[in-house]
This record gives sequence, structure tokens and C-alpha cells, in this order.
Amino acid sequence: MVFNELLRLIVVSMTGAALSLGIGAMLSTLPESPLEGLYTGVIITSVLFVLVFYLLVRVCCRKPAKVWLFGFHSMLGLASGLFLSVVLLSGAILLVSSELNLLSNPWLAVKTEGEHVPVDAWLDAVGRHTDLDQSSRIDIEWPTIPQEPARISVMGRGGFTEYFVDPYRATVLEGEFSGWVAWVKELHVSLHFDPVGRILAGLSSVVALWLVISGIVMERGLFRDWRVLRVRSGIRTFLTDFHKRIAVWLLPFIVLISFTGIFFALFNFLSVGPARFLFDGNLNFLYEAQGAPPRVSRTSRAPMPRLNRFVSAAKEAMPEATVSNIRIMGYGDRDAVVSVRATRPWSFAPSNMSLITNFHAGTGEVLWQKSLEDYGPFYRMYLAMYAFHAANDARKGVRVLYIAVTIAFALMPLLGLAMWALRTRKVPGR
Repeated sequence: MVFNELLRLIVVSMTGAALSLGIGAMLSTLPESPLEGLYTGVIITSVLFVLVFYLLVRVCCRKPAKVWLFGFHSMLGLASGLFLSVVLLSGAILLVSSELNLLSNPWLAVKTEGEHVPVDAWLDAVGRHTDLDQSSRIDIEWPTIPQEPARISVMGRGGFTEYFVDPYRATVLEGEFSGWVAWVKELHVSLHFDPVGRILAGLSSVVALWLVISGIVMERGLFRDWRVLRVRSGIRTFLTDFHKRIAVWLLPFIVLISFTGIFFALFNFLSVGPARFLFDGNLNFLYEAQGAPPRVSRTSRAPMPRLNRFVSAAKEAMPEATVSNIRIMGYGDRDAVVSVRATRPWSFAPSNMSLITNFHAGTGEVLWQKSLEDYGPFYRMYLAMYAFHAANDARKGVRVLYIAVTIAFALMPLLGLAMWALRTRKVPGR
């Protein structure tokens, strides 16, 4: 009986997955914009996957199959518990990555005095350490907190060289950099085993979502008893209640974090099919639609205009925004391209996507400009999910709340492991 139920679950789930992919692929061809079409297909397919799974478990799991479902829920939780906790706890650490970088690299902390000096002074300071005219690309990133330095990455023939610049005094800071926070980030997104690790990290989000949905379906009184926490009924009962209550208390956050984790970790995997269909396998169309400045083939040397000119022009288009990033392609060339990205407070988008303006360095002509409002709803939805998942531009109080909730989420699989250990422990005298 259970085997028949399990077979039906597999058949129906595969059929639902195929329908989800088919519907998402068809919808991705409707928008005129290839960028909007790609995100339409990927987001709708992901939503349909979750909906199909929920309906599948809800409708098909009658009494015999629920026994199997509980066993599979426990087995999958045991197999992935430590792995899920590592992914979640590393994500919590990344929420304070700027502060931790300063803590582990005290030589990077700058004294905050007044306003930043112009960005041209930052670049001039780096120019005294390397020949910028030989670079193919320069990235300038503004500090995310007042005590943090600006980062300037220069790509030359030997790869990227990163410089840290005091934004108040325009001096290059020197010291031995500890990159353990970057190590934690790589652990979170790919387990240091890219690209397979990136897929596994995405699958951890799938597993988390599966465990939550299956747990809700199995426990009929879960929401009714949302306040019940039996402290005096023994450690195993308390852990079981705590495990369930976390799922209820944090349900919206868990679902959103898991769903967005699936989307970002598996985006390259999910977008392969639509990209081949819409872009004939060439993702350069996608990058161009997102405002990536083109590569510059060097033609003739020309003095680089002051960057403040381009910063001021971008701020005229969106006065309430703050410039967060500048990318220069072909520095020192007549046809160099300067890409200025700005952030608008509470824009529900990553920190450099509120406004993107690409300038021709020689003439000052605007080659490409788009604000968040110029994109379609599905691409804006993708950007909002990205900002939510990473607590992007969140104020300090919001980030503290994120950290607390993420740690509580990470406790769930650990509590499950403890429940299993207590359940299988032999009782003395029996």
C-alpha cells in the first residue's frame, strides 16, 4: 500500500514538474524584452514547483503515505541537518561582513572626519601605485559603513589587484589582509566546490522548503498550538515543541529565505534552457540588458576626464540616490566607458541597481541609462528578492533582527538531530 502511494507521489510529482517547466517556458516568450522574459520564466517556474509540491503532499498523502512521509521527513532532516545549519549560520555571519572585516583587519578602519574627498582623489592615490593606463577595467566601490575604506580593483594583465583607500584622506592603506570573511561567503554560496557546490547549496534551500511544507502537512494542530511550549514535560518533549514552534513563528521568513536561496543558487542552472531558447545560448544579451558596459578595444590615448563630472550627471537624473559603484572600461583611451551605479534608499533592490548610467568618457554622452522603474515587474521582483535574501541596504536594527531569525532557523535542523538522538537512546534498566 505504501509502495503504491510512493509510486503515485513520484509519478504525480514528475508530471507536475514537467507542467511547471512547460508553463514557465511558454510564459517566458511572451514579454518583448528578453531580460523580462528570462526572469518571467524562471520565477513562475519556481513558484509553480513550490505550489505543485504543496498540493501533491496535501492531496496525495493519505494515512498510509503519511507514515512514509514522516519517515522521509526525519531521514532527510538527519541527512542534511548539519549541512543546512552550516549554510544558514554562514549566511548570518555575512550579514555583518563589513564589521567583521574591520575587526579582523584593524588596519582598514579609517577615522571618520567630515565628508569624503572627491572620488578622483581616490583614483589618483591608486595611480601612484600602478599604471592605470595599462588596465582593462577599474572598479570603484564606495564604503558601506562610515569606518570602512573604499575598494578599488584594477584589472591588468596579471589579473585583479585590489586597493583599499581612505575615503577621507585619499591615501592607500597597506597591510596584510585577512580574508576569512570571504572564505565564509564562498562556503555559503558554493561550499568551496564551485559549480557543484553552488548546486548543492541551492538544493539545501529546496530541502529546507520541503521539510517545512511536509512538516506543516503532517502536523494538523501545528498552528492551533502555536503558543504551546511544554517546558516541564522532559527534554525530548521540549525540543519537539521548540522545533515545531520555530517553524510556525518564522514561517514567512523561512519560506522566503528558502525560496530566494533556491532561485539565486540555482539561477544559472535554471536559466540554461530559457537562455538557449531566448538568446541562442549567448548570455551577452542578458548582460547588455542589465547595463554591463562593453569591453573597450584601445584605439588612441586620451586624458581621462574627472569622474566627478559623471557622478554629478548621474545625481541629476536621480537626486535622492547615492553613488555606490563606478566601473571604467578602457581607462586612458579615447573611447573609454564610465558606468555609474547609484542606490536609492529603500528601493527594494541591490545596492547598485536603483540607477545605472553608462557614459562615453571622451564626449560625456550618455550611452545607456535605466532606473529601477524602467524594468518589467518580474525583473524588479528578482531584484527585490535579492535585496531581501541579503538584507541589502538594511538598517542596523533590521540586520540584527535578520541575524536572530537566521540563527533560530539554523537551530531547527540541530534540534531535529537532538530529538533523533534522544529518541534512539537506550533507557537504563530496559
